[in-house]
Amino acid sequence: MATLPALELHDPQLAPKLLAAIADDGPGFFYLKFPSVDALDLAERTLELSRRFFQLPSCDKVLLKNDEESCYWEPGAAPVCIPSTGPGYRGVSGDCNFAGDRRESFNLGRAGGSSASPEGAIRSSEAYFELCFATATALRRALARPECLGPYLSAGAAEEAFERSTSLLGFTHYNYEDFRPESGYAAPGDGALEETQVFGIRPHQDDGLCTLLYTDGQPGLEYAKGRTDSARSRTTTEPLFSGEFCRTDAQFSEEILWEPVPFLPGYWIVNLGTDLYRWAQQSSLAAPGRVRKCKATLHRVVPRARTKERYSMPFFYEPNLDAQDPCEPFKKRRRGSTDAYLGGPHLAEIPSFPRRFGVDIYYILYVCVYLGPTATLWF
Repeated sequence: MATLPALELHDPQLAPKLLAAIADDGPGFFYLKFPSVDALDLAERTLELSRRFFQLPSCDKVLLKNDEESCYWEPGAAPVCIPSTGPGYRGVSGDCNFAGDRRESFNLGRAGGSSASPEGAIRSSEAYFELCFATATALRRALARPECLGPYLSAGAAEEAFERSTSLLGFTHYNYEDFRPESGYAAPGDGALEETQVFGIRPHQDDGLCTLLYTDGQPGLEYAKGRTDSARSRTTTEPLFSGEFCRTDAQFSEEILWEPVPFLPGYWIVNLGTDLYRWAQQSSLAAPGRVRKCKATLHRVVPRARTKERYSMPFFYEPNLDAQDPCEPFKKRRRGSTDAYLGGPHLAEIPSFPRRFGVDIYYILYVCVYLGPTATLWF
């Protein structure tokens, strides 16, 4: 089993160590230490909140479902909803990007300054979001140091790209109660390979700049270490993080070499996203020697024997929807999106956090989890 680098944000040697982890010949995954015992305790309390949420009846969880009220939209004469984006609850197989996978999820955006939610447990999720956002921002700046990737975006553009960030804190529950992992990943029946394999979440690359992941310690997360080329008897890694290998039949290839990512107490598991990969790729071609390439590694979650369920909290650090690539043709994250917004075509700008029924979604989460199902009838 490969050993992933374990890094600390305030290490004076962070940048060169970080570069070794994310370079072309690196794993693309690494551990990042929590800044304090209090921060780790905050993560544990937030993880417990996620457990309580998923224990609710389905009829209560769907009150917070992800739909057109909470998805991201592209503006224009005929505004377009971007499906399965933004905050809200998605039931098992409810994410159109991962249909058939054995997980349910609930994503939270950044809370507004006027949140009506009470003090106590629910505040932990807001505080944990801000902890992750601040950590990811510091990591972004470390990545841009000359001794790491270099200036993949200009300093001003990098800050502006996250002014209206679409970052999300995810609660994820993998449920394998009715699946028998001793039989392997393949489910009975014929069909295309992707239709006969069972996943917690199928192979994919994350969007955005990076993901900070905290879990309950249960196994199942794996990253693509490389792939074998049987014709040439060699191993290559390039296609696994090129951005072209994601969400195609090739991601299910038996030639991929999968490596487990063990839980390391007191640390986040970190991987980079496709936006950073693209920015670094373009800038390294435009300024050879000044900017280096990096990788956004393919990864998955698979059922494991004796693991009936698994809880995790990914924090997706993502730029504005209209963040622009550094080089021509200066493509934006979303088609024609200069003032993309949340919450439907009746809104003209991104609010600090989308609201449903006029109430902060953090407050509704508190009502669902701590005041009981009948209280949700208020909304």
